[in-house]
Amino acid sequence: MQWRAEGRPRWLAFPAIALIPAALGVYMVFLQRAYGDPLKFLHVQGGWNRHLMLPWDTFTTFFSKPLTLDSGQHAMVDMGFAVLAIVSVVLAWRMLRPSYAAFLTVLVLIPLSSGSLTSLGRFDLVFFPVVLVLAKLGERPGFDRAYTVAALGIGAVFMALFAQWYWVA
Repeated sequence: MQWRAEGRPRWLAFPAIALIPAALGVYMVFLQRAYGDPLKFLHVQGGWNRHLMLPWDTFTTFFSKPLTLDSGQHAMVDMGFAVLAIVSVVLAWRMLRPSYAAFLTVLVLIPLSSGSLTSLGRFDLVFFPVVLVLAKLGERPGFDRAYTVAALGIGAVFMALFAQWYWVA
């Protein structure tokens, strides 16, 4: 059920929505005055080898590098989270209302357009429509049991790695 004030036309919501790009604009003006670069928040990502590119180019870059023993395990975890994000977007378009699916699509495209899959799990954890998709899937007892067992196992492995001072995010 959607919230709607009694007797108020929908167009009255647009000023509140306009605050979002206005806040970004104010922040960009601040960055221009303070640092001479209104896109500083994007350019500093270069320190982590992140820069704007098409999402499929991010995957091309990922697969063009050889997987070494040091980076192989972590790279596969990052790829697993990328697959989870993409599958969640597809399922969101089938299971959730269009506004949530569109929101999740944009949320997933942002890190996938950064040129790196590094720490994608950290980004995925805050995408609340993924939780809604998992909740819908969890209505099926088979999926619920399989997900619970898999999540417990993965959580235990990550906890053990973290306890041994490995980077897990």
